Amino acid sequence: MSVAVLRLCAPELAPMWRRLQAAGGVSTPFLAWEWFSALAEQPELSRSVRVVAVRRPGEPEAGLFPLELVRGPRGRRTVRCAGTDKLGADHLDVVALPADRGAVAAAVARYLARSLRWDAADLEGLAADGALARALRDELRLPRCLPHRSEVESVPVVALRGEEADAVRARLRRRCARGLKSAQRAGGGFSVVDDPDQVGALVESLMDMHNARFQCESVVFSTPALRTFHVTAVTRLAAAGMARVCRLSTATDDIALEYVLMMGDRAYSYQSGFRPDGGHSPGRTVMCQAMLVAAEEGRAEYDLLRGDESYKAEYATGNRPDVRIRALQPTVRAVAWGTILLLRRVARVARRRWGAGDGGH
Repeated sequence: MSVAVLRLCAPELAPMWRRLQAAGGVSTPFLAWEWFSALAEQPELSRSVRVVAVRRPGEPEAGLFPLELVRGPRGRRTVRCAGTDKLGADHLDVVALPADRGAVAAAVARYLARSLRWDAADLEGLAADGALARALRDELRLPRCLPHRSEVESVPVVALRGEEADAVRARLRRRCARGLKSAQRAGGGFSVVDDPDQVGALVESLMDMHNARFQCESVVFSTPALRTFHVTAVTRLAAAGMARVCRLSTATDDIALEYVLMMGDRAYSYQSGFRPDGGHSPGRTVMCQAMLVAAEEGRAEYDLLRGDESYKAEYATGNRPDVRIRALQPTVRAVAWGTILLLRRVARVARRRWGAGDGGH
């Protein structure tokens, strides 16, 4: 297999990606062309993104994977999966048909380990059982690289089918009953909006609610480029049947909104916004109702995505783990950086020991 590296705005990329997606080559909405085409239109966010395209001689493209090579302090180059920094992408693997994923992943991993120049690799959000995670573990090892221990990243999910399904639905109805009645008494209620002409405006409102609540603590909607990206992405995803906004409102105002992505038999809770003064637990109510709608549609799972927010543990019935794979290449920058990190670690251990010793006298 041959490898070519394309910019995200390359004109030949869109038809390649769409063909693979239409044939079942995309396993998560965070790798959909609708998501990445919106990213391509924001140079501030996509300037460092490159797409590794894998081809067989004389045949159409076999697969793709978007990477990002960013420069840090002292020119240090870090390679990471595109979209995982501020966009929070999860469950990543190569864009390829299931039968081709192993070969495509191996080609991508070989290119990353043997041809691409970088000092550090920090590849998070990879599907733990995916072909790319397996291939990277094989390639990012001695003597070519100095690997770190892989970190499993727990992703809580709510099972909507199976033995627990009835109990889960009953629990969700109980938890949102008061909030739903409160909204209905105020002349509103719950609704699902998937019209591409409407979802963009609702995501604008959701971003306003989210930023008003978290101020500078959250970065997901923190810049004009990020906001424009999300409005464009949700509009395109909704047109493809992969996104919607769940809405809890009174007669006059929206009080809670849930930004939901969808693919296959899974729904993904991407982000939410609510007004704290909007009645009884509006955020919890809209999320529980969004889960109930997904269950009524026959979806198997509601994915709460990565993050250690406490509410996720209240709802999760299991997890679908991601993995973070890190490594250093034997470059001057990487060796210097690794030495600094080691010295800092030694200093921290020494301070703790000396502090403990001082306390004992």
